[in-house]
Amino acid sequence: MYIEHPYIYEGKYYANIDGEGFMIEDFPDLNCDVEHCVLTKMEQQDIHKVINQLNSEERMIIYGIFFENKTQTQMAEIMGISRQMLSYKLKSTLNKMREMYMNKFFKKIFQNLLHLPKSFDFSN
Repeated sequence: MYIEHPYIYEGKYYANIDGEGFMIEDFPDLNCDVEHCVLTKMEQQDIHKVINQLNSEERMIIYGIFFENKTQTQMAEIMGISRQMLSYKLKSTLNKMREMYMNKFFKKIFQNLLHLPKSFDFSN
């Protein structure tokens, strides 16, 4: 991953990551290291892409618990299932998300390795 130093364009702050521009003015912590903030934003985008690939029941559980701060008991009542069943579904969904995210992460790494210069030597 190549991160270019931040720049200002029309009064807004940006940083290029692998040739793609990301606006960084939305970050509330001005003491935050720009690279860390941009990487955090990219990770959030990746996680939301993974969430969007879940089925509607899995998305409902994730959004309810992690974005709406509902308890497992509240979500179980909303869904009409036991708390134990909700707990099992939550654990399964988180494992599924972890696998999807890691597959995407390793795919990026291997794609970047395939684009190394021909002169790059692994033999050392």
